[in-house]
Amino acid sequence: MDTLPVMKSLTMSSREIAELTGKRHSDVLRDIKNMLLQVHDLQDNANLRYEQIQGVKVEYDEHTKRISLISLDKNHTLTLLTGYEAKARFKVIKRWQELEDQIASQANKLTNALTWEQQRQAGKKVRANFTGTLKDHGVKGFGFAQCTNGIYRPLFGGTASQLKQERGLEEKDSLRDDMSGEELIASAFAEIVASQRLDANEDQGNSRCYKTCKASGKDVGGLLVKKLN
Repeated sequence: MDTLPVMKSLTMSSREIAELTGKRHSDVLRDIKNMLLQVHDLQDNANLRYEQIQGVKVEYDEHTKRISLISLDKNHTLTLLTGYEAKARFKVIKRWQELEDQIASQANKLTNALTWEQQRQAGKKVRANFTGTLKDHGVKGFGFAQCTNGIYRPLFGGTASQLKQERGLEEKDSLRDDMSGEELIASAFAEIVASQRLDANEDQGNSRCYKTCKASGKDVGGLLVKKLN
């Protein structure tokens, strides 16, 4: 399962860890910071920030500029859990397995699709789940297009409108009907990751969801580098 490229982008937020373990979010943030200090010897490198560590993502409060959320990859999450009681560890590990299974199921449908038509159909199902997740998280109006462009920019270097112009398509045309199989898979992978992160982070509203979609597109783009011609 870990051989799927999309798995490398999977993270779990400090907020979800707090919910699963029954701990206060502020205490989980404290535990994560202490863990990162020890694992990466941050005391000896004062210039290294948490977000510069591979597998660690940090969000800051817009007003106080303090850390409001930290998301960890699997290795950092499991390292954090070594200091927690067995029951709490079990809940987090079980949830992580559920996330991997869900993503693997969707990703395998894409990678097992041999023809363009099969890849397009599999991508439509992922897209429907993605837009449904955005709606559940309070995305409205232009926010849907904004979140899609948040994925397209890091993946393909432009917004949907810009990419259509480059391809000589009309604004009403479907960009994905003109994508290659590899591009369809890259888009779907990014939407799978974004959907999982939106749920894990409990993001709400156009702005927060856009940031998560953009980060997901960037991460998947680094693994599946496919550019529109």
